[in-house]
Amino acid sequence: MKKLITTFLILPVLCLILFACGGSAIGDAQEFSPNVPPAILSIKAVNFDGSEITQLDIEPYKQFKLIVEATDPDNNPLEYKFDSESGTFAEILSNAKGCEAVFKTGSIKGGQNIELWAGVSDGKGALVRQSYNLGTGKSGPAITVKLEKIYFRPTDSVKLSISANCSGFFQLYCNGNDKEKFDFEKDMYRYSYSENKTTDFILAGPECTSRADIYLESKSEYTNATYYNLVLVFRDGLFQTCDYGQTIYVDEQKPEVNGFSPNIETSAELNPEVTVAFNENIGYADSSCLKLEPAGGNIKILRISGNTAYFSVTGLKSLTPYTATISGIKDIAGNVMVPDSTNSFTTKYAGSSKFIVYDKNIGSSYTSYCGFENKELNLIAQYDGKEVSDVRFTSSNQYYVSISDTGKKTVLTRNLENVDENITITAEYNGEKAYFVVTIKPWYPVTKASEFGQGEIIDQNLNGRFRLENNIDFKASNVSVISPIGYYLDGNPLNEDNKPFTGIFDGNRNKNFELINIVLIDSKPYGTNGTGVNSGIFAYNKGSITNLVVNSATYKNSLEGEVGIICATNEGIISKCKVIDLEITASSWAGGIAGYNFGVYDDVN
Repeated sequence: MKKLITTFLILPVLCLILFACGGSAIGDAQEFSPNVPPAILSIKAVNFDGSEITQLDIEPYKQFKLIVEATDPDNNPLEYKFDSESGTFAEILSNAKGCEAVFKTGSIKGGQNIELWAGVSDGKGALVRQSYNLGTGKSGPAITVKLEKIYFRPTDSVKLSISANCSGFFQLYCNGNDKEKFDFEKDMYRYSYSENKTTDFILAGPECTSRADIYLESKSEYTNATYYNLVLVFRDGLFQTCDYGQTIYVDEQKPEVNGFSPNIETSAELNPEVTVAFNENIGYADSSCLKLEPAGGNIKILRISGNTAYFSVTGLKSLTPYTATISGIKDIAGNVMVPDSTNSFTTKYAGSSKFIVYDKNIGSSYTSYCGFENKELNLIAQYDGKEVSDVRFTSSNQYYVSISDTGKKTVLTRNLENVDENITITAEYNGEKAYFVVTIKPWYPVTKASEFGQGEIIDQNLNGRFRLENNIDFKASNVSVISPIGYYLDGNPLNEDNKPFTGIFDGNRNKNFELINIVLIDSKPYGTNGTGVNSGIFAYNKGSITNLVVNSATYKNSLEGEVGIICATNEGIISKCKVIDLEITASSWAGGIAGYNFGVYDDVN
């Protein structure tokens, strides 16, 4: 106790001594406290929209904000300093809670960490530095490319979409096709881009971009079916690259049918699966792409596999020949096939009769027309499902359908006029009878554009009687051009290769029927001596063409002559015919109705 009291007694004495020595200075002095350094509370990186960054993309000159919150226990105003070897800082702005600084990346590589340093000073000599790390987490740029299609037609526009894991620059070029080099832009395509393009080859916006669309558009029709090795290079700001290669195929060829089942050699089921094979892989077909004549039955597309389309057909008739027309099928590039009507088949017998008779190519009945070429029938008789030969045949009208002593059966229509009759052929075998019916009509009803031209139904029956039964628009029917019906060798009416039309063609003008949008081309020569060129709907008429109206017809060949829209050379009768809106370019002997007329004109214009 004494010691403590002594201590307290000494203190006042000392104070008095100090006071006496120091004067008023001691009276102004404050209590001394050591300076406390500031403290950094938090550091975070954010995009300009405020979203936090946890991993940094590898992008050239990427900018973001570094936000530092700090405090000073002594309430001294704070000063902030930043530094980094991975970029530069700018726009340092202090506020009550801390500071914001804009950081711009420099040379960074995938997989490395970016170290940022923040320093805080209180102006009293105290400084605090703290590091902040962002990982790039990537080894380099990566791109995703979507090409709209790799098989395309020369006139197609093709879209190429690219996205990348960072901003950068896109370059598109072609290294040829392994055989020859191509200047891709000069040889074939020009480019157009989305709005973020800068030049024809570098895609980027003002700040660079990570996504772009490139459109390849044909400068002009490119007729060489070939392929290109297309190369897309993406480069980030660090000159790290990522390449995408793709072979693209230019295809202008229309697909062609090279296989069909069932075929004419075998009897088809009444509900067959029809397969159509092409010379290349196909990309599109639907149920409407297959049509059968005569009409009937239900057709449905089953599938497409490689170069083959498969159709399900149900509800066909027994012992009936069908002709298949295939159209509208496209290859992978989008080229549409030329319609094909060259395939046919006959269904098998599905009845209960023990004894039947039929023609494999015709069926169990046949229809012909007055003036048509005579038709020889090849009748097959079956008993209990097996073909038999010892069969007796008789005709109900030997004048129209003859059966010779040798068994030859012929429909005799070549010289008939205005006959409308059914003739029955009766087959007898083992006490059973079977029947085959032949129908002869006075007029053939013309209803389709495909019935005109060389090699078609009218051309096959030049002495026939034909009547137009509806309007026919050739353009709408996808019949682009027609060659003439028949043939005439110029200046030589006796030439054996001449094929005159000697029948009757009635255009049914009184019912306002017309042939519309016809484009005529030159005839193809018949025989070895056929060298002349004649063009018209008919090449050579020695029959009767009447009541025909043609609306919009074109022929263009300035090197050739002997052209008439209806008939090139007329030695027969042309009556009550009219041609509207015609265009002819020829060297000589051209006319709206006929080029040469040595026959009869009656009421034509």
